[in-house]
Amino acid sequence: MKVSFVLKLFFCALFYLSLSSHTNAQWSPQNADLTVPNNREGAVGIGMENNPLAILHVSQRIQGQSDYPPTFRLERFTTLGSGGMTTSRWDITPSNDGLQFFGGDILGSYHAMNITQTGLEVAGSKLQLGYGGTTSSDDMTIAYSNIVNGNYLAFNGTYQATNGSWKGPSGKTVIHSNVDGTLYFSTESQGNYIPLGQKNRLTITPEGTSIFGDIEARQTLSISSGGRSILRFNRDGENGDWELLGNQDGHLEFRGGIDGEGTELPTLMRLKPTGKLAIGTVDSPDWVGGVDISNYKLYVEGGILTKEIRVRTTWSDYVFEKDYNLLPLERVESYIKENGHLHYTPSGKSIEENGLELGSMMANQQEKIEEVYLHLIEMNKKLANLEKENEALKEQVKDLKK
Repeated sequence: MKVSFVLKLFFCALFYLSLSSHTNAQWSPQNADLTVPNNREGAVGIGMENNPLAILHVSQRIQGQSDYPPTFRLERFTTLGSGGMTTSRWDITPSNDGLQFFGGDILGSYHAMNITQTGLEVAGSKLQLGYGGTTSSDDMTIAYSNIVNGNYLAFNGTYQATNGSWKGPSGKTVIHSNVDGTLYFSTESQGNYIPLGQKNRLTITPEGTSIFGDIEARQTLSISSGGRSILRFNRDGENGDWELLGNQDGHLEFRGGIDGEGTELPTLMRLKPTGKLAIGTVDSPDWVGGVDISNYKLYVEGGILTKEIRVRTTWSDYVFEKDYNLLPLERVESYIKENGHLHYTPSGKSIEENGLELGSMMANQQEKIEEVYLHLIEMNKKLANLEKENEALKEQVKDLKK
C-alpha cells in the first residue's frame, strides 16, 4: 500500500512539473482561485498560456503555414492475416471555414465534413444542412432562412442573402415551404434568380390546391402554360405525336402529326372560349356567303360520317290545318316556270353559296310532301266523282238503246 501511494504521488508530481515547465499547457486544480475571471475548477488547457475556458480547452496557433497539423487525430492500425497492415485515420481541426473533418489513410485524406456557422457540409459540399443566413453554394442544400421565412431544399443553387433569391452556376431547383404551409417547386435557367413567389412550376396550397405554372390558385388543379404545350404525348418512330395547347388567344388547341425534330405540330381541332369547336381547320367562320352563322358551335372541314343524326326542329303538320292556304297547281306551275324551283324553297344557287340548314330544309321538304298529298286527295275526290258521272251516263245510253 505504501509503494502504491508513493507511485501515485510521483506521477502526480511529474504531471504537475510538466505542465509548469511549458507555457502551452495549463491545469487549474480543484483548489484553484475561482475569483480569477474565466477560471474553471479542474479544467485543462492545451496549446494556450491563459486560463482554460472549458474543462478541456485546446488552442492552436497557425503562423502563415499552408499545411498545418490537425488539432485532433484518431488513428487505427489493423493487422491483416498475411502480415500486412491497414491504417484508417480521422483528423479534426478548426479553420476559418469551420470545424473540418478529414478521413483517409497514410497515403492521403479527403475532406469529409465541415461544420460552419451556417450549417453542416457533408462529403465535399455535396450536402449542406443548416441555416441559410449567408451566401453559400452547394450541389444540394437543406436550409432555413429568416430573410424569406421559409424552409428550402435547393439543388445546385447559391443562396443570396441580400435579396432572398437562389442563383446557381449551371441551373437550379428549389423546393420551398413558407410559413403559411404552401409548398413551391421552382426552377430557373442559368445565370438568373428565383425570387420568392416567382418562377414556380408547381405550387401546392394548404387547402390542397395544385397549380402548375405561375398563376394564382383558383381551382383544385390549375395549369398555366405560358405559350407552351399543356400536355404532350411523344411516340418514337412514325406513329405520330400529340399535344394539348392553350394559345395566345385563349383557344384550346389539339395538335397532332409526325414530329421527330420538335417542330410545331399542325392544329387538328380548336376550341374557343365562346364554346365554338372547329375540326379539321384552325378557325370557324362567322359568315358563309351572306348568312350569319356565328351562333353555330361546331364547324367541320372535310366531312362528317355517322350512323345517325338527330335534329330537333319545328315540323310541317300545319299544312293539314283547315285554314292552310294551299297553293293551286296552276300557280305552282306558274312559279316554277318563272323561278326555276318550288315556291318557299331555296334555290340551288342559294344552297351552293350559303349552305342549308338541315332541320329547316327537312321541314320544308316535308311541307311540300304534305302539299302534294293534299293535291292528290283533292284529285282523287274529283276522279271518284267523274267515275260516278261516267256510270250514270252509261246507264242512260243503255236506256236509249232499248
